[in-house]
Amino acid sequence: MSEGMVRKWVRMLNEGRKNVHDEERSGRPTLTTEELVGHLDEKVLSNRRFTITDLSMNFQNISRSLLHEIATEHLHYKKLCSRWVPKTLIKNGNAWEQP
Repeated sequence: MSEGMVRKWVRMLNEGRKNVHDEERSGRPTLTTEELVGHLDEKVLSNRRFTITDLSMNFQNISRSLLHEIATEHLHYKKLCSRWVPKTLIKNGNAWEQP
């Protein structure tokens, strides 16, 4: 945190502010919806050897960075040997499966 930000917080706390959490503010709404996550999950399950570029051709109105964010943070996939797999896999005999 910068010195200027520390000074700002000290000033606000000295003026009587009790809450240290940020106040609600308006901003750009998220573009991630349950419907979009569901469609993306269907695409991934139909072809695990996809690239973000392949997905961007199917979802032309969605940015590549948002597609990557949905695949990694919402669906919890990661790239493994050219395949997108769930992050939580366990070894069961000779096969990998989800817990």
